Order: sequence, then C-alpha cells, then structure tokens
Amino acid sequence: VSLVDTMTVCENELVQLNPTVSGAMGAVSYSWSPATGLSNPAIANPTTTATALTTYTVTATDSLGCMVMASVTVNPVICPCDNLIVNGDFENGDTGFTSDLLTNCTCQAGSYCVTTNARLKCNNSLWQGILSPSGTGSYLVVDGSGSSEVWKQSVTVVGGQVYDFCFDYYPDISNGATPQLTVDLSPAGSPWDVLTTTGTSGTWQKICTTWTAPSSGTFDLRITQGATAGFDDYGIDNIQFGTCCELDVSILDPDTVVVCGSVVQFMPVVTGAQGSLTYSWSPTTGLDDPNIANPTVTPTGPIIYTLTVIDADSCEATATAMVDCVVSVADLNFSTSVSVYPNPTYESVTIELGESLADDVEFQLLDLLGRKLVNGVIPRGTTQYELSMEILSDGVYVLFLGNAREGYHQEKLIKRSK
Repeated sequence: VSLVDTMTVCENELVQLNPTVSGAMGAVSYSWSPATGLSNPAIANPTTTATALTTYTVTATDSLGCMVMASVTVNPVICPCDNLIVNGDFENGDTGFTSDLLTNCTCQAGSYCVTTNARLKCNNSLWQGILSPSGTGSYLVVDGSGSSEVWKQSVTVVGGQVYDFCFDYYPDISNGATPQLTVDLSPAGSPWDVLTTTGTSGTWQKICTTWTAPSSGTFDLRITQGATAGFDDYGIDNIQFGTCCELDVSILDPDTVVVCGSVVQFMPVVTGAQGSLTYSWSPTTGLDDPNIANPTVTPTGPIIYTLTVIDADSCEATATAMVDCVVSVADLNFSTSVSVYPNPTYESVTIELGESLADDVEFQLLDLLGRKLVNGVIPRGTTQYELSMEILSDGVYVLFLGNAREGYHQEKLIKRSK
C-alpha cells in the first residue's frame, strides 16, 4: 500500500485519503489511525476536515492475512479568505486570464487546455489520466515550453498589506521532469517575486505562501515556467490570492451623553486581530491620547470620533462614537414637571411626568463616569413609566431624559440593596 507523503490543503478543507494497494489477494480490509475526525476509519478512502497537522496511518490486510502499512501527513495552511482571483478554479472554462501559450486541446508543446482529464488534452501513451485535485471539475492542463508566461491576471493590492497566495500543482502529468514555476507581480521595472516551486512528482500539492505588497496599485499576477525540464506537462488549479482580514472593532456605548464637566472613557472591543495593534482616534480634539485604545475626553458639546485599528497584517477596521454633554440641572428647562420615586430605590423607580407630551421622551441612565447603562423611550401621551434598576449595583446614577421640542431633565438616583 502507498500514500503520498504530505497533503498540503487549505485549513478546514474537506480532504479524502486515497491509498493505492497492489499485490493483494482477495478482499482487503482497512484500518486508519488515529480515527479521530475521519468519516469512517474502516474504509479505503475516508474523508477528514483539515484543522491541524496530522499524520494518518492505514493498515491494509488481504484475505491471506498479509498486512502492510503506509502513512500520510495532512498539512492545513491558511488560504485567502477574500480571493481576488476570477475563475481561479477554471470552472468557467478558458476565461478571466491570459497566457503566452496557445489554446489547444491536442498534444502540442507550448499550449494549454482547460479540461477535466489530462488525457483529453493529449491521449498519447505517456500522459496519465490525471483528474483535478477534487476528482471532479476542470483545471488548466499545460503542455509547456521553456520560459513562457503560463497564466496572468490583474490584481489590485494595497501597500503594506499581507496577502496569501495558493495554487494546486501537478508537475509531471507525462512522468517527465518537474518544471520550475515562478509566481510574481509585475510592476514597472523589476517584478516582485511571490514564490518559486518545482513541486513534488506524482501528486497534486497545494503550494502556498504569504507576501507583503511593497506599494499600492494594480499589477499583473503571473505564473511563469522557467527553462524546459523535459516534457513540461503539468496541471494548475485553484489559484487564490487575497487577504484574510477578519479584524473588526466596535465601541461600547457609542452614543454617550453626560453632564458637562464629566469624563468619558472610550471602550473599544477588537476581534479577529493578528499580532499587535495600533490605534488612531480622529479628531484628536479633547482626547488625553489619540493613539491608545481607551482615551478619555471631557466633552463640551456634541462631537463624533472615529477609531481606526490596524493589526500586524495591516488589516484595518474602523468604528465611530458620539459624545455630548448637557448643562446643569437648573438650565435644562424641561417643559413639564418630573417626579422620580422612590429614591433611593431597591428595585425600580417610577418616572412621572406632569402632563402627557406630544412627542416620545428618550431617557438614559448613566453612571458617574458617564457610561450609558440603560436607555429607552417613554412613549408620547404617557405620564408614568417604570424603570427597572434591579440588575444594577448599589450606587449613584444619573437619569437624563427629554427631547428637542420639550427640553431636558436630569437628576440623581440612588440604588440600594434591601
């Protein structure tokens, strides 16, 4: 029994293990180890989802009790999450790319064919009936020649951004030598090298690397064959180039109103980051430090701040927050009387308005640092509203309510335990 030594695949990709058995007598039984994650450890061709570097060993036993073993290592790599390549899997046929080679589905050197089986390109005795990596679908079958541009497509990159590149390569369809392929981007002047590979004979392999763009612009991503290696017959599939930016940022309590003179501290929440982070707040007006995660500000009026976060892979995410302040209680000028009781309270308070109003009344409950804990609306025409404070800790809070037509009201509330 034999297996390829290593299968390099995309992380979380479904993989099928395919041993080749020869010399067996009668029926063959199979036992795979470890069994964890395999669809069935007792069949010839189980599948698994590649999540971690794992070596699987199969034991094949024939009807005479002859037993042989072989192993394969499944190596998951990070592939681009946001693929910039059009028709990189060639399922749409001969579209989306250009080539120096001729389009010709016959045995002609210096040509290519998008097809499902290598022998549909060339049906001579040397060519093997190689299918695509998945066993179904189309791929680029190349009858190459030395120093030729095999595949090219334009991509737009951002300077400093980290990109992932992957493609599947079968280097020796006709059992010849393995040609060297170079991948690069071609700005004016010297090209930027992404990778160079000759692959491993006798199998599909996923070739992957990461690359940092030196500058921004739209450039040609190229796969080029080097000098001739002999027959130069090979397959290419699943070309991927892009980023894996999963960075996201949000700000707790993005709309905060406090009493003028109070301090507000921003509390961003970052997810999906790679490595260290840089922070930049804009505008910098009033901030104690615009280049930290949690700056403070003492607002004197309404202002909107934008936070930009950048991680070690140059992925970028933004979020906004608005802060405002209200003047002292004596200057709030709410159009009707307000009573809030009981105060202190153990569980809830009743907000009672002196008269029903034509518009909804919005309210916020803040702590003494200006952080919004509760917000809601007293519907128009309502004169009483019950506000629960049961889940809040003991302490002093600020109730702020009103609207643009009626003005605003504010007062302190005290929460105590029974």
